[in-house]
Amino acid sequence: MPPLTKSQASEIEEYDYFVIGGGSGGLASARRAASYGAKVGLAEATPKLGGTCVNVGCVPKSRSDPILITEWLSWEAY
Repeated sequence: MPPLTKSQASEIEEYDYFVIGGGSGGLASARRAASYGAKVGLAEATPKLGGTCVNVGCVPKSRSDPILITEWLSWEAY
């Protein structure tokens, strides 16, 4: 189903499930709820869905931990 316009969305008085934030987690949550038949609404502050990691880029946690440890060790060395 395509996104609703603001005027169309304002006509809906009640949602079963409402998600704030169209990042990866918000989109997954909204899709899952809709797959169970819930009437889902989603609000996103920016024009693009997907969140920071999709639209800007991020370092996955599994990659950031060694980086942080290395940085901490370099500070301790001085």
